[in-house]
Amino acid sequence: MIYILAGDIRSGKTSALKEWVPTWDSVKGILCPDDEEERKYLHNIETEESFPLEVAEKSDNTISVGRFHFL
Repeated sequence: MIYILAGDIRSGKTSALKEWVPTWDSVKGILCPDDEEERKYLHNIETEESFPLEVAEKSDNTISVGRFHFL
């Protein structure tokens, strides 16, 4: 089964999912929360591994969208 959670920007969608995930036996997917510096990273729910998605400054290895710079 697939669930899609939609809502306004910065309305607490990721926070709600972080609370919801532990209540299920088997959940797979990726969350995209902010770190302490408010930069996005990818978090694998199943393995609990995290990978940077956003960096502070533009470089040859990034894609920029507005004020965001992605790896």
